[in-house]
Amino acid sequence: MTKKIPSAHPVPRPPSVPAHSHAVRDASAVSGAVAGIAIGAVAGPGGAVAGGIIGTAIGAFAGQALEENETKETEKEERLDRIIGVSEGDMGAVLPDEKSERPPS
Repeated sequence: MTKKIPSAHPVPRPPSVPAHSHAVRDASAVSGAVAGIAIGAVAGPGGAVAGGIIGTAIGAFAGQALEENETKETEKEERLDRIIGVSEGDMGAVLPDEKSERPPS
């Protein structure tokens, strides 16, 4: 009988944060806005507003890219854990849908 083992690398998350939160994107947008306002303030109030808008957009795009990359990496790690038997099955055992590269004993 195969025993289901919890993920070897659970992602800690506060209970108040939903499972599919966009916290990284939102934090990136806010930090982009702050940086844009600070840099734009050199040019005056209009520059601060423009810098805030541009910084928010760039921060949001950067945060979205970080979230997508994190999702891909998590899926890749989960697949590898499944293949080598960390999260399910037996360590080192070949899954039925995978080809064995080991010579028969």
